[in-house]
Amino acid sequence: MKIFQIVCAFLLVISVSVGIWFISSSLSKVHIYLVNDNTEPQLMAFAKDQLDTLVNHNSQLSYSLVENPNNAQVFQQVILTDLDDTDVMILGCFTEACKLNVITALGPDNHLPFLYTGRSNGLKSESYLWHFGPVFNQSIQPILGVIDKLGYPPPILVSDESVSAYLSSNILKDLTEAKGWGQPQHINIEQDLELNLLDELVSGSAKQVIINSVCQSKGERVLKKLDAPHLLVFNTCLPYSKTYNYGYFSSVISHHNHAENEGQYLFNLALYFIRLYITDDAFKFNKLVNLEFPMLDQSVVMDHKNRHLWHQIKIIGNQDDRLDVLFKSESLIRPVIYHQLRQPSEWELMVQLYWRNHNGSWGI
Repeated sequence: MKIFQIVCAFLLVISVSVGIWFISSSLSKVHIYLVNDNTEPQLMAFAKDQLDTLVNHNSQLSYSLVENPNNAQVFQQVILTDLDDTDVMILGCFTEACKLNVITALGPDNHLPFLYTGRSNGLKSESYLWHFGPVFNQSIQPILGVIDKLGYPPPILVSDESVSAYLSSNILKDLTEAKGWGQPQHINIEQDLELNLLDELVSGSAKQVIINSVCQSKGERVLKKLDAPHLLVFNTCLPYSKTYNYGYFSSVISHHNHAENEGQYLFNLALYFIRLYITDDAFKFNKLVNLEFPMLDQSVVMDHKNRHLWHQIKIIGNQDDRLDVLFKSESLIRPVIYHQLRQPSEWELMVQLYWRNHNGSWGI
């Protein structure tokens, strides 16, 4: 009897070990190439820390750094290295410029998933791109809705030569024409020396609404220049930060205490996606149907058609040393994506159709 019990115990240990081995071996092995986007050093440090932690807890996962691809051939040689039955993903980039570099380097025939966690203008995409940040229309639509609903004077657009600025100018043109406001005022800032074009706005006293569509460091310099009590500045490209003591920004985070951690939040959404891929064998990139990502007590939905996220958007800013919430969408806003750059006439037509179909309302 004792021998029988020993044999049964031995067989149980063997069966459990085999079961564990079978489960672990059936899970997807994944290697991540993290794109080194040095334009955001703090976010890069956060991304590496998060990946280090995830790798330490998942034997199926590994990662390595790959430089922002200025040389497409070198980039492809690195990421196309055979890793023996391991799925490869490309992760990272916190800016549109970095994203476009990666897409250009990968080319149209690439099959490796690219998980992008920054903001996007929505006019350049590929079938292998999975985008977790907000798209241009998710920012400009609530901003124009607020300007319209609150009865503010016609906005003045400050822009440069970026695609987002081009979109802002076209959509603002249609808005002002539909409202009977005439031609919108447009100030183009290509070089820092042209910031003096804003002097007349700053020195005046009449209340003015400004849409700042300039991105990154130049957009910050525009915002700093427009620091005046009679100017109400909406920013379509700059993410919210506590360091800005004026101006309004679009935010994808509903909880006030986390509002300036958009980059970290979006990166963690991508990691949540990766964990699902590793642990759930039924999880497939190309078979997603409105997959929800619950984080920070809020939900977003991955659009199964264009692989961008539906986000709930807030318009927020710092006023009198407090966080002011000017607008919060009651539902998730759909991302509008165009897979290739369109001609100006096609974009203007889309805006006109949107305006007509929504009775002049911008969704609020």
